[in-house]
Amino acid sequence: MLLAYVVLTACALPALATPPAAPTTPVVGAAGLGDPIYPHLGNGGYDVMHYAIDLQVEMASNTITGTTTILAQATQPLRTFNLDFFGLTIDAIQVNDRPARFQRTGSELTLTPAARLANGQLFTVSVAYHGQPTPITNDPAVPRAYGSIGWLRLKPGVFV
Repeated sequence: MLLAYVVLTACALPALATPPAAPTTPVVGAAGLGDPIYPHLGNGGYDVMHYAIDLQVEMASNTITGTTTILAQATQPLRTFNLDFFGLTIDAIQVNDRPARFQRTGSELTLTPAARLANGQLFTVSVAYHGQPTPITNDPAVPRAYGSIGWLRLKPGVFV
């Protein structure tokens, strides 16, 4: 009986020591990071490595036209992923220099790239937009503790 226990335990140990395999089937990235206080902020499935923001500001009309480009790395295979986007009109979205489909629900964008993203893959996302920015005060994704965030127009200019 003792011999059988030792053999079974020895056979089971390698299975316990082996880490689970990373998923290979592309999945939907999480719409939030799961923070218990601010569950809607952030997104899962990738890590952003760099942001580049190009804005043209027209103070007289309080309008902006801009493009934000991010460099990110997938932390799991992705068929869709999310971005947080408050206000303004989206003109175009590209993933890896190819047009991407997107759906907007409130402040959440769900992007479907032309090609699925592999785990560990570096990728770029460019979002072109325009509009009249305003402070954000009533979006459920913005914690009340922050008060108004975003574009605050003041007499000498704006504060972001």
